[in-house]
Amino acid sequence: EEVAQLDDHEELAAINVQRAVVMQRRGGAEDLEGANEMYNRVMRLRIAREREIDVTVLAVASNNAVTLSKSNKGKLLDALKRINLASKESLEHKLTKKQRLDIAINKILLLLQSSRIDEARRECQRLAQDFPDNPRVAVAQATVAYKEKKGKGAEGA
Repeated sequence: EEVAQLDDHEELAAINVQRAVVMQRRGGAEDLEGANEMYNRVMRLRIAREREIDVTVLAVASNNAVTLSKSNKGKLLDALKRINLASKESLEHKLTKKQRLDIAINKILLLLQSSRIDEARRECQRLAQDFPDNPRVAVAQATVAYKEKKGKGAEGA
């Protein structure tokens, strides 16, 4: 019981997220399930405790949990809420460039899955300003352009 309480302590949230990242990178079904549970436990701690968990830890947990979520409609909406938490402007100075890029790319992909193409296009424009020569931004822009074209073709049919 004491171990369970210690495992859920807010000061260990960063370590638990790091453990979850390792599990996620291993890639086995059990590891992915365990990682997702750890990310969710850290995010629940934020709600259940009076003390705040570091926002960068929450951002990483939110972003990584999004990448593990399945693509059904209810989970997409939940994932969008999480990615919005992870991409708050107040975090910009605390996250590395790579983390900011990863979160923004994931947000664009979620917006596209949710058929929110206009928002995805705006995110791409912002991303192109922040990371002008990054090839991942070019791929995101191409994906948005493809989705726009596909949607326009479907409207004409």
